[in-house]
Amino acid sequence: MFLHSDYSESQFIWRGVIVLITIILLGVVVAEKQLNGLTQREQVVQSFNLARNEQGTYTVYFLGFHKKLRALYGFGRITGSRQAMCLEAGNDKITIPLVLYFDLKFITAAGNVWFQQFETEALKTGKYFMACFQSLYTTGILFYHMLVHLVITPS
Repeated sequence: MFLHSDYSESQFIWRGVIVLITIILLGVVVAEKQLNGLTQREQVVQSFNLARNEQGTYTVYFLGFHKKLRALYGFGRITGSRQAMCLEAGNDKITIPLVLYFDLKFITAAGNVWFQQFETEALKTGKYFMACFQSLYTTGILFYHMLVHLVITPS
């Protein structure tokens, strides 16, 4: 029977279900109105109501049934100090540090060693360049004197 239904058939079935629910709701509202008229218990007729009070409690009313739900449930605890914050839930505890400490002695020691090596290599390179410039200067003076000597004393 329901093995293969067309869209129009399923739409017809759902419309029927919605009409049935509407009729049931109207019947409950009429019955509650009659009951309120006899007992003078409440001034209004309601089929659905959702309310919240100041303490965070929700009250749900649906077709004559009341249910209360709390908005806040305690499932853990948060404690803290200036150093760390602790989250506790059940048997688990997570500590989050608020102040972080870094040991920079290794980095500063490595930086000092690197600076000393750089300074030593820079002095060596400076001495090498000074020797090269001295050699070029001496060679240039000799070349200059040789040119002057050739120009001044023609043969």
